[in-house]
Amino acid sequence: MKKANKQDSRVEELTNDVKRIQADFINFKNRVEKEKENYARYKLENFVLKLLEVIDNFELSLKNNKDKGVEMVYKQFLDILEKEGIKKITENEEFDANLHEAVEKVVGEENKVIEIIKDGYMFNENVLRPTIVKVGGGK
Repeated sequence: MKKANKQDSRVEELTNDVKRIQADFINFKNRVEKEKENYARYKLENFVLKLLEVIDNFELSLKNNKDKGVEMVYKQFLDILEKEGIKKITENEEFDANLHEAVEKVVGEENKVIEIIKDGYMFNENVLRPTIVKVGGGK
């Protein structure tokens, strides 16, 4: 009888060990999957940041030269990015530190965006690059 109790105890101990190892493996697998997703998002965001430089150059080119062909390519490029979840931060009159980066305080209504220096962009729901602005600081 004593031997049966020892065997039952040993079986229970081994069963608990197996369950613990399975749980550890599941946790490890989930952690690796999350790290993989984070890395992929990081690489994609870095790539998109480089593309934003191209957009900036398109906009600069269009300001200096109203070329219809360049304008069409620019719009097509923006449409593709938007379909992939990348869109320009809509203009906001009120300064929002989550969406804007103030580079200068100028005469104007307190806490109002006076001028946009460089457009900001969102990637899905995250700010990829804040809008660079001049903000009113009163009189």
